[in-house]
Amino acid sequence: MARATREGTIDRRDHRRERIAALSGAVFVALLVVHAAIQSSGMPSLQDPADKIVGYLADKNLEIQIGTYLQGLAMVAYVWFLGSLWQLLRPAEGGPGRLSVTAVAATGTSLALVGIHIAILTGLSLRADTGVDPEVASVLYLIAFVVLGMASFANAALMGALGTLILRTMTLPRWLGHFGVGSAILWLFAGVAATTDSDVWGAAGFLAFLVWLAWTATASIAVARRVGSVHSAAADNDDGHAGVATVPAGRPTARV
Repeated sequence: MARATREGTIDRRDHRRERIAALSGAVFVALLVVHAAIQSSGMPSLQDPADKIVGYLADKNLEIQIGTYLQGLAMVAYVWFLGSLWQLLRPAEGGPGRLSVTAVAATGTSLALVGIHIAILTGLSLRADTGVDPEVASVLYLIAFVVLGMASFANAALMGALGTLILRTMTLPRWLGHFGVGSAILWLFAGVAATTDSDVWGAAGFLAFLVWLAWTATASIAVARRVGSVHSAAADNDDGHAGVATVPAGRPTARV
């Protein structure tokens, strides 16, 4: 009996950790919102004069450094959240896990490209007030956003894989799967920003970004609730032995 109680306590602790990990998606969104509030004000467009770009980088030096750190923390939270989502969806997918592997590869690609974007902007801001050539800075500023535009395609692959997985396995609400596929389509349109310095396509990328944040926050809460419901069901059906709550594979549907 004492052993069962001890194992039950461990199980409850694991459950709390799983829910916290799932809610890290909401933490990711909160960190990016704070970052945007700190750094985005007055950001020059890609068509602005080189002197204006250098002036912004010099004036916002501290804000950019803080924003870089916040984005680093956000990356950690996002990977943690995707780990919880993968734990939920991968067993339900079964088979070779093509969509799960696609999501993992797309995540790594996206984070690498976004990391390059952040590194270029941060490096420019650190040298903007020490006589950096405005034309060189302007070109590097443009390259940073071209790289960010290329990340749109990785994000499209990620969201397409996650949305399809949800629709196929039904482990989360079906509308969340459609939401994810819609986000993937928006990211594909946003990818045009990698080919131009037009503000129009930059705005399209920002719209895709907002929709992605909304999906991530919603999915984070949905996964945390799912973990909670599974744990409660396991507790209700307990036959006297402390077992570890597992996530059911979900209802099989026609393959997408």
